[in-house]
Amino acid sequence: METMMIASTPTTQQQIYVDDPPIAPFQLTISSNPFTWQNTTGRLCLVVINGGVVNAISYSRNNVQFDVLGILAGCNVVGLLDRLRIAYTVTPPTAWVYPL
Repeated sequence: METMMIASTPTTQQQIYVDDPPIAPFQLTISSNPFTWQNTTGRLCLVVINGGVVNAISYSRNNVQFDVLGILAGCNVVGLLDRLRIAYTVTPPTAWVYPL
């Protein structure tokens, strides 16, 4: 069966089969503040964040150092096992995850 490399880090690689079924998009339930989501889908994901009053969106590969992305809404690609943190005030934003 033919495979295609879609993600790679110095210590891990992910391969998916070309005929793997797609994973349906899903909405994140944002509760805590800040809210942290880890990509455990087994695929790269596109996360779309909008609405609410967002203070910062940060990205981490190790759950220790979070780097502020400098945007308050929009699309973010989240790698395998990486984390996206959303800090907000008052109204939580809407976030949809689209596995690639």
